[in-house]
Amino acid sequence: MNFKEFTKQYQKVYVEKHPCQVTSNPLVSVCVQTYQHADYIKECLEGILMQKTNFSFEILLGEDASTDGTREICIEYAHKYPDKIRLFLHHRANNIAINGSPTGRFSFIYNIGNSNGSYIAFCDGDDYWTDPYKLQGQVNFLEKNKTYSLCFHRSIQLNNGTINEFDDLFFNRDRNSEEILWGGILLNTVLYRNHPSLFGNMSSNFFKVKMVDVYILITLSKLGSAKYINVIKPSVYRHHSGGIWSPMSIIKRIESRIANYILFDNVSGTYLDLKKFIIMNFYLDLVIANVKESHIYPAFIAYWNAFLYSFKSLKNLKWFVLAHVLIRYKKVVTKKIKEKT
Repeated sequence: MNFKEFTKQYQKVYVEKHPCQVTSNPLVSVCVQTYQHADYIKECLEGILMQKTNFSFEILLGEDASTDGTREICIEYAHKYPDKIRLFLHHRANNIAINGSPTGRFSFIYNIGNSNGSYIAFCDGDDYWTDPYKLQGQVNFLEKNKTYSLCFHRSIQLNNGTINEFDDLFFNRDRNSEEILWGGILLNTVLYRNHPSLFGNMSSNFFKVKMVDVYILITLSKLGSAKYINVIKPSVYRHHSGGIWSPMSIIKRIESRIANYILFDNVSGTYLDLKKFIIMNFYLDLVIANVKESHIYPAFIAYWNAFLYSFKSLKNLKWFVLAHVLIRYKKVVTKKIKEKT
């Protein structure tokens, strides 16, 4: 499914495009999806507008018919910065539900489909950037290193005023194509090359998975490696009750990851083997999470499912074993981090 087919199928009501004077050939497109973010959207937009660059960039702002004042704030900013912001005023009739729950998928794809930049960056309306040279630094790298499909930097989590660091030793490092699939790269830290073919053939499963970031990373992994740039100040991922992912328990998150990885159908060859490895790992994560919560029976079921999944063919036994090894490795890394702090 290409973008034209996507709009024909999912656009029940035409999206209202706010008037603007944004250049038609920016170097970077920054995609912002927002819904019920009245308390956060200003900080998000200010973090993008403060970017100091020697190139032009556009902000594609998709407002998903909020009722808390977010839409009014977006219109205010679009009026104030007509040379930077392309505001799309969406309608709830176009919303794409996944497993019965509303999502921001329509706004997300609409932004990408309308992007004119050679590079694309993301920042959800409840997240924000802290470094005014983020875009310049990332563009400088990708312009000089054509074999890389994306670059990323550190991110921190803001949870009710408390800052949580992500696992530096495990996640924040250069990745080859296969290692990109492991996750731990947050979209609000990514800049990638805008390949026209990236979403020119979206499968039906793209509209069934909640973890759109992993879907994007799987696709990008086929086009090159990922560079970790440690000199860029971290972006902020906000953990709050109004988010889609944040309120979920750790068990529900792992279950969602397993379901989503099983649905990913745009992998083959080595990637298919790696997909099995990752699913094994998540199953074992689920076992540990249930044990910690004293859910012994669900832990047994998760382990049994991992066993059955691995033995769809004897070849999968190695992924079952390797997943156990990785669980051990992650424990060692976590222990080192605790000792370090």
